[in-house]
Amino acid sequence: MRVIGAVALLMILPSCSDPLYMIPPLTRSWLLVVTMIILLTMAFWLMLSRKKSQATGQQRVQQVTIESLRDELQKEREMHSQSRQQLEELLVAHDQQVARQESKPSEELPETQQVHEEIMPTTIAYLTTPEADGSFDDRLRSERFQPGESIYVITFINPERTRAMFELILHQDALDLALRRRERLIEPYCDAENTPRGSISSIETLESGEVELSSGFWRVVRKARIRYQ
Repeated sequence: MRVIGAVALLMILPSCSDPLYMIPPLTRSWLLVVTMIILLTMAFWLMLSRKKSQATGQQRVQQVTIESLRDELQKEREMHSQSRQQLEELLVAHDQQVARQESKPSEELPETQQVHEEIMPTTIAYLTTPEADGSFDDRLRSERFQPGESIYVITFINPERTRAMFELILHQDALDLALRRRERLIEPYCDAENTPRGSISSIETLESGEVELSSGFWRVVRKARIRYQ
């Protein structure tokens, strides 16, 4: 802009020694206008070039920034992948350790179970309804309570398992069955301290009776003592 002003000033201020002084005023004005247009065009082009260079610089900066962000994102992904892989390895190792710990008891179970059976053998059994002569068939003896069949529970008192103490099973199903057939299922094996009156809710065993195994049948050696409640 300063150049344009200087040129305009030179053209406006005539000088006798200046060749432009010899040019007619109208022609000189047109030359001034053309010169200003050319100078303005050059200035505009310079401004555009400068803006373009600035835009290019900004694009380069943005490109560098985007590339740096991509690199950081890739690094974070790699770190995340490594952490995930390490976590999966830890989980696999933990599962293997748990599996080994769980497999050890199962491998030792037969020996442990055998020792347990030697120290604590099964000491109780359940007798079903008696035979016509009042004995209990040992072949019908069960190690589990059977509703509708089991009446008495016995506890072995000798290693040969030929002698046992007995008492009524404290289960409502067994008590209901015994009370419905009291003359056959209770009285031959138990001595009652009171006479049942009205509704009976339970039977208390005051003293266990004793049975003995003979020829495959359990026979009463001593009756149990009970009380109706």
